[in-house]
Formats: sequence, C-alpha cells, structure tokens
Amino acid sequence: MRKSKRECLKMADAIDCQQQKLKTCKIECRSKRAVCNIVETIGGRALSVIKDFKELKEDEQERVKQRFKEIYETAVYQNVLIDGQNLCDLKNHDADETTEYEPIDLEKKKYINDTMVGKLDDAIVRTAQKRKHYPIKYKNKLKKLSNKTVSHLVSIKLF
Repeated sequence: MRKSKRECLKMADAIDCQQQKLKTCKIECRSKRAVCNIVETIGGRALSVIKDFKELKEDEQERVKQRFKEIYETAVYQNVLIDGQNLCDLKNHDADETTEYEPIDLEKKKYINDTMVGKLDDAIVRTAQKRKHYPIKYKNKLKKLSNKTVSHLVSIKLF
C-alpha cells in the first residue's frame, strides 16, 4: 500500500521534531566535580577493556583509546549543564565552585524528617517482632489444622 505525499510529509515533520527534541535534550547537574568523576571512571573502565582486547595491535589500541576518549568526553561535555551552563564553557573554572542550594519545599522536608522517619522506624521494629513471633504461631495453627484433617479422614476411613 503506497502512502500519499501528505502522509510522507507528516512523517518527515514528526521525525524532524523528534530529532530537534533530541538535539536540545541536556542533562542538568549541580556538581561539576561529580560529572568529571563519572567521566573519568567510565572512561578509565572503557580504556582498560580496550587494553584487554588482544585482537588489536598496540598502535590500533592506542588509536581506538584516543578516539573513544575524544568522542565520549566531547559528547558528555556538550550535553551536560551545570547550574544551567554548558559543561564545556566551565572547563576552565574550578570544580569546587558548585553552589549550595536549599530544598525547594522546606515544609515537606520537615514533615519527612519529623514524622515519616519516626513512622519508618516503628514499622521496621514491628516487622522484626512479627518475623520473630509469627512463624511459631503459624506452626502451631498448622499442626492443629493438620491433626484435625487427619482425624477427619480417619473417621471417614480414607486412611
């Protein structure tokens, strides 16, 4: 079934719109130091995997390492925002310049710290107590039930 020109244009517009969204999609972070640590950790692990790849010669390994590092770091630096600024614009700034920020909803924070934490502690204590006592109760109930079932089956002469 052949699509009309109008349907093809709609599909093309939809694809263009999705590509625009992907181009404008940025990851927002608060700490440059954390992002740099992540980049170094992932990059280091990838470089060790490339080093362990025995099928490549040393010069090929070096070229692959260099190319991976270049592509990966460029992608991260272009797509990460630190406090609304591109990470590539902040390369020369100190990593410790992350600003401290206050929680948005102070009432919710107070409610969580005062009320919810206490309730969570109580729930943990109750759960631990039930884990200790309920298996004994279940065992006794099961014993009584099975004795009654066996006596009933004996009485109707199935055993």
